[in-house]
Amino acid sequence: MSHQVVAKAIVKTEFILGLALSIMEAIGIDQFQHVQDKGRDIMITLENMRSHLFRAEHNAKVDKHGTMTPDFAALDAARNWFPRIYPSLTEIIRVLCASGLTAIPTEADFQHEEIGPILDRALQSKNLNGTDRVQLFRLAWDLTSSAFGSRQNHYEYYFFGDPVRMGMMYFDNYDKEPYKALVKDFLDSIKK
Repeated sequence: MSHQVVAKAIVKTEFILGLALSIMEAIGIDQFQHVQDKGRDIMITLENMRSHLFRAEHNAKVDKHGTMTPDFAALDAARNWFPRIYPSLTEIIRVLCASGLTAIPTEADFQHEEIGPILDRALQSKNLNGTDRVQLFRLAWDLTSSAFGSRQNHYEYYFFGDPVRMGMMYFDNYDKEPYKALVKDFLDSIKK
């Protein structure tokens, strides 16, 4: 199950990256350092999750029942990390959109004979007409701020249970002895 969850998180992160890049390009902010830095955060999250999945698959072994099983250590790390990072990904989208998330007319507003053309012109962005820009920002709203988006944040955070409890289990089950042995060996070497 953890393999499927990590794969799902990768696809979700790919979508968030695509949305962030589309917003940056649409409103012409993709050349600013602080904007690129936010994009980098999403890219690094994506590559970290891909690395976890790759390690899980690369280190897969046949279990006692003869079933090829992914390396659980890699999957366990990913399923502990993603719930804590996901809210920051949606926050990046929200910040990139800025006040553009507050002025989102409906599709019916654009169809109105008198105000539709005015809205389309007034809400255009660097690279999109008003209708297309509002559609993009409505998607960003749905992902970050709508009831659906809020539920998704909550869902990702608690998918496997309380993240603090999961972290405690991760800490308790982690093989700590090799790392303590490194320090002990170093300290023993300087006593000689």
